[in-house]
Order: sequence, then structure tokens, then C-alpha cells
Amino acid sequence: MKKDINVLIIGANFTNKGAEAMLKVVKQQLQRNHEQLTCYLVCRAYERGLAESYGFIPLFNVESASQRKINGLLYRVKGKLYKLFTGKSRPWYFPFPFQAIEKIMYRLDAIIDISGFAYADSWGQPIIDETIRLMQMGKRNQVKCFFMPQAWGPFNVPNVAQSARKMLTLADGFFARDRVSRSHLSTLLQRDPESIPLLPDIVFSLADEEGISSAPTTASNRSSGQRFQIGISPNLRVYEKLSGEGTDSPYMRTLLALCRHCMDTLGAEIVLIPNELFPDGVAHTDDRMLCRQIYELLGKPQRCKLLDPYASAETIRDHIRQVDLLVSSRFHALIFGFLEQKPVMAISWSHKYRELFELFGLEDYVLESDAIDETSVIFKFQQLLENRDEVVKKINGQLPSLKERVDNMFSDLLD
Repeated sequence: MKKDINVLIIGANFTNKGAEAMLKVVKQQLQRNHEQLTCYLVCRAYERGLAESYGFIPLFNVESASQRKINGLLYRVKGKLYKLFTGKSRPWYFPFPFQAIEKIMYRLDAIIDISGFAYADSWGQPIIDETIRLMQMGKRNQVKCFFMPQAWGPFNVPNVAQSARKMLTLADGFFARDRVSRSHLSTLLQRDPESIPLLPDIVFSLADEEGISSAPTTASNRSSGQRFQIGISPNLRVYEKLSGEGTDSPYMRTLLALCRHCMDTLGAEIVLIPNELFPDGVAHTDDRMLCRQIYELLGKPQRCKLLDPYASAETIRDHIRQVDLLVSSRFHALIFGFLEQKPVMAISWSHKYRELFELFGLEDYVLESDAIDETSVIFKFQQLLENRDEVVKKINGQLPSLKERVDNMFSDLLD
């Protein structure tokens, strides 16, 4: 055990279950390696109660109702003007609560960034500059700064590249989560790719919570009369990227076709599992919109389970634990599937999915979202079904080493 430690975590939220899981991994790991841990968390005001319930001290911008309305209006106006003049959506960023951070900065030992994907041309310069300002504040107080494994780049826009280079120069450590990201960092920093540490996603070391069953449900241990269950975890971002809405969307048509195939051919039950869920009281569209559409369009409520209420990362993982196979377009839902030793298949929108599956030698079970059709998805699903024992064997063969690599990183992080 090492000394007491105080850390500030940035890049997390309680909406994306992967971000929430990463947040909890950091807390679990640091508690394992330190006698006393205090975790501060940069979050939204509406996440305050959730942060406190999990043992984090929330730091957030305080706005009156009128300020929120004005800021929301300004944000929308700036976004429309930006799109009018550039033809692109205005990069989004989350302004840090610097007044609150300044009050606790002197107590901190480290700032830990767990963004899954925030530093790239697509996100723009504002979020990088916000992080630089925070890191500079930390350096003045001798606070170390670390970036956990994540997706990086590309950095083809000169001002974004310049800011990202400055940000990483200030860091005490950073990791790439995949080879493409490492290549982007290598080009940005003009360094040999092999000199940039490559590490799997930290959620591979997520511990089971008390009250969660230890044994995954499989076809062999399912109770008599209980249907074979197929988990479907859609991604609203993929739906938005592709053309069409509702049944005019190729993504929606493909998911519907797969669900109907599973119900009609296998007699299976479909479990619709969202991975992005905004907390209660927040009016914002998330993965549940797609789940609800699929549920309604299937029209078989007795054969389809809809997970609609807000849920924690542990609850979503537990639902994945109960299914027999998982098809997902959400990165961390897939990691939950791997952790629960489930045969999994990805409908991908990014290189990170294929590289994730390559860790297990299962890249054949990744389909690209912009090239899918009903026939190809059903064909690949049938292959997964037929080879599920071999798939599970490959997963079990790699999980221990992935967890060990993450555990070792945390053990060495603040030596």
C-alpha cells in the first residue's frame, strides 16, 4: 500500500456506460493501491447526486435557470452560424468548472483523463485548449497529469495538431488504446510508434460489484423453459451517421431483420440493451430511442425485452451477463460482453472495433456499418452461433492477460 492520494478525474460522465465504467475502474484501482483515496470528479450539475452516491466529490459549473436558457440559446445560435459558414457541425466541448477546481487544486496529487475519444480533428481545438489550461494549473501546483488509454487523432488540422502536441508535452504519461491511435500520436509527436505505450481499455479490469452474480448465464445453465436470449445494443451515433430514419434507415432495417431472424428461426427472446442513457430528468435523446423503435416495430412484446429506465454501468453489464449472444455497435457494451465471456459480434463505425476484436483473434465478427445489409448480418450471426464455443474459448484465453496489463499500469502509475 502507498500513501494517501487525492485525484481529479476528467472525461467521464454517467450517461455513456463505458465512461461510467472507466470512472469506476480508476476508483477501484487506486483504492487497491493506496491506503486512502479522495476522488474529485468534473461533471455536469445534473450528475451531482450520482457522483456522490458512488463516492466521488463532484465539481461542476453552477448556473441559474435563466443562465442555462441563455447559454443554451447562444450555443444553438453559434452552432447554426458555424454550420452556415463552414458546412460542418460546430465542435462540442465541455467547459471545465475552473473556479471550483482552483479551490481544491493544492490538494491534488494527479489529474487523470479517461476520455474515450475527445482529442482529434473531429472534436476541434476548444476541448484541447480547455485541458491545457487545466494541466497548466496543475503543473503550477506540482500535480501530475495522465491520459488513460483512449482513441487519438487524426491531427491533420494545423491548429488542432499544435494544441494537441502542447497538451501531450505537459503530460506525465499517456497511452494509446489501439494501433491506429498510436500511429496518429507517432506522427503528431514525431516519435517512433514503438516508443508510445499501447494498452487495452481499462474497463478490462472492471471488478464485479457485490450483488452481481458471478457466473454468466449460458444455454447450458439456463432454467428449463427459458428462451435463448439475444442481446442487441444499438448505437444512436451510428444511426445518425447513416442516411434515412426509421425503416428507411439501413441500420434500423438490418437490426430489425436480425431480430426477426432470431425470433423466427431460433425461437429466441430479444433483449434491447442501451449503452447511452441520460439520467432521469434530463431531456435528451439517447440509445433508448432506437431500442423503443425496434421494440415497437417488432410488435412482439412477449418475445422482446426493453430496458428502458435509467441504469448504472453495473446493471447494463448484468443484463449482458444474462444473454446468450450479444450483437452491439457500442464499444464498451462489447467489452462487457467479453468480460462476461459471451459470443459477440460488432456492427462497427470505427477502426477501434476491429482492433478490439483482434485482441481475441475474432476480427471476422466485425461488420462495418456503412456496408451492412440484412443478408450479410444474418450470415455472420449464424457463423457466430455455430462457432460460439470456440469464440468463448478464445475470449477466456486472453482476458487474464488483458486485465493483468491494466492492473500493472495502475500499480506503476503514481510511484
